[in-house]
Amino acid sequence: MAEYANRENKKIKWFTDWEKSDVPADLSSKTYAVTGTTSGTGLIFCRTVANRGATVYMLNRDSERAEKALELVKAGAKDPEKVFHISCDLQDFSSVKEAAAQLTKACPDGLDVLVNNAGVMCHPNSQTKDGYSSELQVNHLSHFLLTAEVWGLLEKKADETGDARVVNHTSGASKLVFMTAFFGFNRGVNPRYFEKDMKRVGGDGFVGRMQRYGQTKFANVVFSHALATKQSKVKSLVAHPGVCTTPLTNHHSDSQSPFMTRMFKKGFDKGEQSCEDGTMGILACACLATAGSGELHGPKSFNFDGLPAKSDIKNTAMGTWFSQKPEVSVEKLWEVSKKATGAIFPFE
Repeated sequence: MAEYANRENKKIKWFTDWEKSDVPADLSSKTYAVTGTTSGTGLIFCRTVANRGATVYMLNRDSERAEKALELVKAGAKDPEKVFHISCDLQDFSSVKEAAAQLTKACPDGLDVLVNNAGVMCHPNSQTKDGYSSELQVNHLSHFLLTAEVWGLLEKKADETGDARVVNHTSGASKLVFMTAFFGFNRGVNPRYFEKDMKRVGGDGFVGRMQRYGQTKFANVVFSHALATKQSKVKSLVAHPGVCTTPLTNHHSDSQSPFMTRMFKKGFDKGEQSCEDGTMGILACACLATAGSGELHGPKSFNFDGLPAKSDIKNTAMGTWFSQKPEVSVEKLWEVSKKATGAIFPFE
């Protein structure tokens, strides 16, 4: 399983050369909206595209961290006046809708790429004001809603340029849903994790947290595959970062889960890569001209590290012969996500 770790100052191995050779030097005609950009892969993504002249909307909760991240991206931007903060609390559906409304007002000509990057890992079993698991709502439900709310912007840009994209961010933890140790023979999308009953979405122990997190990361995969198969106008891709040094596990404490703290917060010492290297997947999905709908980009075969490799979502990340069929996963996820968020996509 490839996943995030949390060590500082990991040496950059591939990113510097790769971004110079593969990411277009001029992105001044592109507009990106990115969630979760106060640190980690989201922040590095924004810095990279802003440095190339792109218009960037950073969707974060209002905070000092968000202000500092905005200043940092502006400082390295080719045009600082093209970098913006939009208030967006992914634990609040009303905030997500307001953020989408602000984006719609700010982008009358459409949106090139929506990057659903934000995520939390093995978060305590807490409930949002909307009634859902905070981890599920941040990692999937709010991104499902946000995507639906700005779909018109993406279609407008697709009509104009022929290339608009939605990029989701999964991880090797998506493979947990196929492991008997965690889910028995109930492999794939499990609707009970998308309900408001907190007693049915796992507890705060190691197994419960991993079950919950695995469901949210598999949802990222299935959502991407669903968008790629239900319509063809807007490209849908998904990335994974391998194991990289981000603050994703900062909320862990020894008192909550000692084993989880040792495994994640203290890092996969030999396997992890720098956060910059871990950002190559979403950059490939969002920026490479050759990237196509229905693709997964990241270290090959969900490896811990490596240059971003391209593969097919369905064949690489949707399971094996004994798992839930991809079309069943899609319809189950679509049904529970629509029920939870009330989202409506115009292509339905």
